Amino acid sequence: MKEKIIVLDDTQSRSALTKFNAGSKARSDIDRIFSAYPIYFFGNYNTKKYISRILFYQRAMHRLKKEDPRSIYIMQYPEYILPPLIKRLYQFASAHRTIVYIHDLNSLRIGGDNREAIKEEISRLNTFSVIIAHNRFMHQWLTENGCTRPIVDLNLFDYLAEEPKEKPLRYDIGFAGNLEYEKSKFLYKAMNRNPEVTFEVFGKGWDKKHVEHDNHHYQGTKDPDEIVDCFHSRFGLIWDGDTTDTCAGRYGAYERYNNPHKLSLYMAAGMPAIVWQEAAIADFVKKNGVGIVLHDLNDLHSELAKITPDQYAQMRKNAQAVGDRARAGVFSKTAVRTAVKYLRKEAEHA
Repeated sequence: MKEKIIVLDDTQSRSALTKFNAGSKARSDIDRIFSAYPIYFFGNYNTKKYISRILFYQRAMHRLKKEDPRSIYIMQYPEYILPPLIKRLYQFASAHRTIVYIHDLNSLRIGGDNREAIKEEISRLNTFSVIIAHNRFMHQWLTENGCTRPIVDLNLFDYLAEEPKEKPLRYDIGFAGNLEYEKSKFLYKAMNRNPEVTFEVFGKGWDKKHVEHDNHHYQGTKDPDEIVDCFHSRFGLIWDGDTTDTCAGRYGAYERYNNPHKLSLYMAAGMPAIVWQEAAIADFVKKNGVGIVLHDLNDLHSELAKITPDQYAQMRKNAQAVGDRARAGVFSKTAVRTAVKYLRKEAEHA
C-alpha cells in the first residue's frame, strides 16, 4: 500500500501576501502544485491574537495525530510561525517521515560567516528526513556545513501561470523586482553605461533621477500571476549588488548558491536570461541553453550584438520549453518523487 502524502503549510491565508510578492508566490505555488494531497495549515495570518494562533496550531497538530504514522509530510522552509511553536514543529518533523522544501537559507543569505547561525540552521534541517535544495552548489554547501540527511536538487523553482501570448519584442532587457536605488544600484548603472540598450522594468521603488539616458520604460507593478504575460523584452536580467562589475555584497554572494525566483519567472515567460557567470544558476542557463552568462554588465551592448538571430531563436525556444515545465510544476513534482524514493528505500532497509 502506498504511503499517504500530506502537505503542511505555515499559514492559512497567503492570498493577501502574494499580491506583488514573488516570495509569497513561490510558497503558495507549492500548495497548488501538490493540491491533490491533503493539506494542514498550522499557522493563521487571519488573526493577530497570540492565543488564537497558539490554539490554531494545537488543533492542527491534534488532527495530525490521527493520520497513519507511515504518512509522508511535505514542509516548506523557513517556516513563519510563532517562536514558541517552532521547537514543537521540529519535534514533529524528527518523529515523522518529512520532506523539507528549502526556499531560503537565512544563515547563508544574511548571516555570511556567522558560524552559530549556520550551525543552528543545519541543526534544524537535520530534523527532516529528506531535504530539497536549490541546486548542486547549495547541496554541497549544506553537506560541507554538517547536513547529514539525503539531499535532492530542485534545479529550478516552478512558476505557475498561464502560457504567455506571443508579442512584439520592443526592448533588449527586461527586469522585475525591487527597483529602489539602494537595492538595485547595478540596474541604474547598467542603464547609464549602456545607452544603446533599451530596458523594460517592473516593480516598486523606481527612481528615475538616477538614470542618465532615455533608454528605459517603467511598467509599474504587476501581480506575480499576471506579469508572465507582460514582458516585451528579448532577455530577462538577473543580477544583484551595488556594481555592474560583479554581484557584490551579501546578497550578491548568495547568488553563488541560490536559485532566484526571477529565473523561474523569465522561463515561464519564455524569455532567455542574462546572469552572472559565477552565479549558481549560470550552470542551469548554460546546460539548458536558455540565455547568456556574463562577467559584468559594462559591455552589455557589445555582448548582445554578438548574438545572431538564429542563436537567439534557439535560446528562446529552449526557454519556452523550460517554461512549459515550470508552469506545470514539473521541477517540484520530480524532486518530491525522488525524495519519496529515498524514504521508501530507507523503509525497506529498516
